[in-house]
Amino acid sequence: MSKVAVFIGSDHETIAFNESGTLCVFLKKENKWDIIQKIPLTLNESMGLSRVREALLQAVKAMNGCKIIVAKKVYGVSYTVFETMQFSIWEVEGQPQTFLDDISAQETSYKKQDQDKSKVNNFTQQMEEGHYVINLQEMQSVNPSISSKQAIIPFLKKGVFKRIDIICSHTPPWIECEVPKYCLKMKTEQISLESYQVTLLSR
Repeated sequence: MSKVAVFIGSDHETIAFNESGTLCVFLKKENKWDIIQKIPLTLNESMGLSRVREALLQAVKAMNGCKIIVAKKVYGVSYTVFETMQFSIWEVEGQPQTFLDDISAQETSYKKQDQDKSKVNNFTQQMEEGHYVINLQEMQSVNPSISSKQAIIPFLKKGVFKRIDIICSHTPPWIECEVPKYCLKMKTEQISLESYQVTLLSR
């Protein structure tokens, strides 16, 4: 379970990163979120950017690998510091116990999506600029839990392609409905006894 750092004030609710408060690092143990670390953090508008940045960097160092940060507002220097250090940044109002489970669940979902994306990339080849080949047949033989939609829809949403060739055992039944939605042209040809190539062309 990932640790989550929450910036809270004296009323135990989240505050913005232009106030002084406490960074509380939470860890879930036996279905209960416990504070495993408290890091006092003094911030105010009179400090100047360099001092604010230094205070934040010291706090990050003290958090010992925690990569999820929650506050009422994260902006300016604070956002730059956390973004640069590859934190997952959340802006939430309220007391930690009311939102930690939701954040944890969404972080788990995002992590799975990233893992699935990585698996898809292993079976995606860029032939030239704008031309991609996705070997759906090989990918699903190795990772049957990844659906054809999970593999293809992200490419369609980004729209940064001229042509996608999809190698598959059959034409995904949903794909024809997406062709007009994304203004594509589609053609299908059988390339072997058990394989087809579905080609999607941007207009």
